[in-house]
Amino acid sequence: MLRLFSAGVKAPTNDMRVIYMDGAWDMFHCGHVAILKEAKQRGDYLIVGIHGDAVVNRKRGSNLPLMNLHERVLSVLGCRFVDDVLIDAPWQITPEMVASLKIAEVVHGSKGDNIGNHREE
Repeated sequence: MLRLFSAGVKAPTNDMRVIYMDGAWDMFHCGHVAILKEAKQRGDYLIVGIHGDAVVNRKRGSNLPLMNLHERVLSVLGCRFVDDVLIDAPWQITPEMVASLKIAEVVHGSKGDNIGNHREE
């Protein structure tokens, strides 16, 4: 199923400005679409990192995420502003990751929606 959603995904060319944004993307909604649209406007190619189930549960608790990783990946891939996804994205963005994906800018949204026991680290 994932291959059907990712069909036609093309890698960014060297002259493209790559933007990266990560998150849980649980219960994908219009607020997610709005922030992804804003992120996409900052460059030419938007890569969205999707944190794995264990990471989301550890950081947010309260039996989250409600949707499993595969469901969240399909939801994000279905958004017209997203060019590619990074499945099971790391919580910490490293210089090596930025270099290997040729990321020009990392965009951050809100820290959460105050559900669960969200802890900053």
